[in-house]
Amino acid sequence: MSNPLSGAGGAGNTAGLSNSGGTASAGSASAAGAAGTAGSAGTLLVGASGASGASAAGAPGGKFAEVQTIFDDRCVLCHDAMRFGIPAYPLLSLAAGDAIAALVNQPAHESCGGTLVVPGDPDQSYLIRKLSGETPCEGGHMPRAYEVGTAPPLTTEQMTTIRSWISDGAVP
Repeated sequence: MSNPLSGAGGAGNTAGLSNSGGTASAGSASAAGAAGTAGSAGTLLVGASGASGASAAGAPGGKFAEVQTIFDDRCVLCHDAMRFGIPAYPLLSLAAGDAIAALVNQPAHESCGGTLVVPGDPDQSYLIRKLSGETPCEGGHMPRAYEVGTAPPLTTEQMTTIRSWISDGAVP
């Protein structure tokens, strides 16, 4: 029995999509990409990336899907256009569907920050300074704790993923 993609055009498709003879897994976010995954019955699952929250309806794949997964796990709790109040920062939404437009070639909200993401140049991208061990020119280092305590910094692997996406042109 073929299992159609649920929620086409929205977020939250599952990574393991079953079809007639087995499971066609979207695998890692980069494997899901635009090419899709063929199921055992020959069904093409285009862009089915549950790990990133991307859908089959033209949502980002490839490296950005991995970046969006990091944002979803570590940033969207506060950086979501639909959240208001403390500690929300809805002006810089990193939710799926918002993040690329909010970051790429956009000025930092701090006057001293320059550009949030400069395609091809992570060292000139203020996002990297906000996320890395470097002191940002203004405001706090990210991610910040939600309520009390400290939030662990992004891992080296997560930072490498974000830097690589920017180095490769910050494309969806």
